[in-house]
Amino acid sequence: MFFSSFGLWRQQKSLHVFLHPAKQVEGKFLLWGKKHAKREYWIRSFLKKPIVYLEDGFLRSPGLGVAGWPPFSMVADDLGIYYDTTRPSRLEALVLAADQMPSETLADAEQAAEVIVAHGLSKYNHAPDFSWDLFQAGHSNAECVPESAYGKLNEADIKRDTRVKPEYDGNKYLRPSEKETVLVIDQTYGDMAVKFGGADEQTFVQMFQTALAENPDAEIWVKTHPDVLSGKKRGYLTDLPQTENVRLLAADVNPLSLLAQADKVYCVTSQMGFEALLLGKPVAVFGLPWYAGWGVTNDRHAGVKTLRQQGRRAPRSLMQLFAAAYLQYSRYINPNTGGAGTVFDVIGYLAAERRRNEKLRGNLYCVGMSLWKRAVMKPFFNVPACRLHFVPSLKKLREMPLPADARLLVWGYGRHELLDFAAERGLPVLHMEDGFIRSVGLGSNLVPPLSLVCDDMGIYFSAEKPSRLEHILQNQLFTDQDFQTASSLQTALTEAGISKYNVGGGTLTIPPDAGRVLLVPGQVEDDASIRHGSPEIRKNLDLLKKVRELNPDAYIIYKPHPDVVSGNRVGHIPPEEAARYADQTVTECDITTCLQHAHEVHTLTSLSGFEALLRGKTVHCYGLPFYAGWGLTHDHLPIPRRTRKLALWQLVAGTLVYYPDYVCPETRRSVDAQTAVNILRRQKAQRQHGAPLKKSFAAKQWGKLKQLRVLMK
Repeated sequence: MFFSSFGLWRQQKSLHVFLHPAKQVEGKFLLWGKKHAKREYWIRSFLKKPIVYLEDGFLRSPGLGVAGWPPFSMVADDLGIYYDTTRPSRLEALVLAADQMPSETLADAEQAAEVIVAHGLSKYNHAPDFSWDLFQAGHSNAECVPESAYGKLNEADIKRDTRVKPEYDGNKYLRPSEKETVLVIDQTYGDMAVKFGGADEQTFVQMFQTALAENPDAEIWVKTHPDVLSGKKRGYLTDLPQTENVRLLAADVNPLSLLAQADKVYCVTSQMGFEALLLGKPVAVFGLPWYAGWGVTNDRHAGVKTLRQQGRRAPRSLMQLFAAAYLQYSRYINPNTGGAGTVFDVIGYLAAERRRNEKLRGNLYCVGMSLWKRAVMKPFFNVPACRLHFVPSLKKLREMPLPADARLLVWGYGRHELLDFAAERGLPVLHMEDGFIRSVGLGSNLVPPLSLVCDDMGIYFSAEKPSRLEHILQNQLFTDQDFQTASSLQTALTEAGISKYNVGGGTLTIPPDAGRVLLVPGQVEDDASIRHGSPEIRKNLDLLKKVRELNPDAYIIYKPHPDVVSGNRVGHIPPEEAARYADQTVTECDITTCLQHAHEVHTLTSLSGFEALLRGKTVHCYGLPFYAGWGLTHDHLPIPRRTRKLALWQLVAGTLVYYPDYVCPETRRSVDAQTAVNILRRQKAQRQHGAPLKKSFAAKQWGKLKQLRVLMK
């Protein structure tokens, strides 16, 4: 294949993935879209080479391409390009052949469309869901109406409006009146899809006038691009008559969440017209987009009749169109691995990224963070809507003017002075902490984490108030897909012997006549999980005493925390003291080996209790860890808030899929939990088996410098 531009040549690595197998493009020139008429003419007339047209797919990326977000889907067309209806395209051929489409393909299409709608996915996925605050801020000729003047939508209206399930709450379901809402979709001036879709400026005028005439009692919302009103670009419907029932909406909102508010949709060639069809909306089309003329739209363009006479259009179902466009025509990269992928790989990734984008939306201020932690954090907050600011001191933050969407970002539970400042200013607080599948090596030795949790309600290790994890476990509607994912994760973690830090090694010998074996994992005694999650017992020695008191005849293994063994944190028990209550103290052996030999785990709040549950062990909790109170553990303290009884797979899905974020240390890009586990598997295999936890001071500092150098690149 030949590249028609330097820009395409620079993307050859990803193009090879998209275009594999490469038979369709062998000996042909790759040309991006229909923007380069002279280049196209030169290639055809002088080089006499065939052309393959490339264009972004319909599910592209978390953010805009102009902002640097790479595509996860692409189309390659050796006949034309889908938005150019002046000539046939490969997509058109696929739709014409869709009457012979296998039932399995249609079933996949139904599943994919349902999930796309459920998660509100579109080409770009950076914009917030529709809300009335955004509506009032984003239209030009309506006064803000007080919330008390709105009427609440009833349940039937909500069900009618959408299959989209964003987390609307309170007044986001308010609408100004009971009038019908008609959405008219503008496009930016000079859009290639307009030019090659048989439309022009007059087409947009005709569409708008028709919408007014056909819906005299409705509210007409005109959706235009935000750049139009800011003066950066022109639209076709910028100069509208200022009437009471016409509202120009320029706010950048998620397309499906906006379409959900409409009763009817009018468009020219916009892809939003097809997305409206997926939502079950009636769509009037005034141009010739790829989805017009197949019997699923109200076609107003005379060219549709011509296309039918030419045999280029025939009756097809919506799912046949969807399957042809999203499953057969589009090509996908698996965002987690970088290899070839499927539409379901991209759907799952974009859905997770949308959740993360909304969780981190706005200006986040982080105070007094070391260079090390700044470098660790940055990739986890790399979403389109997040603006992360590092501030050297609280004094400096006090002097700064803070925007309306400012939030304070703190590590762990947060220092008292930071929390006091947030309360004083009315700033929401986000708590962050290492995730549960972390690394091969200790954080105190500056080994970067693969996962991080960011909690807008509390933090998982504090039982003093609900956390986002607790909210997920208490309320999440888990799906069959969650069951499959959680089961796969549980199997992968246990088979690979993966824990949080994955340090240690060696073997463990238990006497044949030991009987019932109890594992007591030690913890860092000044850790926040002890201070905020274990109100009665806070010392490792006190826990050992309690376990021995309740189990006088058991064989007890005590395993100190790796950070304590390494000398980085407090919680050491002198060997002679530990020997009074434990039959064996294990320092070098890894936690997963200990778990293999134990029948029960007795813990305050250690993550080892969760890892024990994954391996089918009995777990006793003397504190209030996140995994207690759901009917899976023996709890020595009550947790009245947690009323739901969970299956183990639901605990796994909430804890490892919905709550943390994962980043690949090599690419510094977001990945899913399964990919993070695979990365740890590789790292464990590469690591020298049984490397000692204790290192000299000089060795530790040298290791830290090496890690910091990698992260600061």
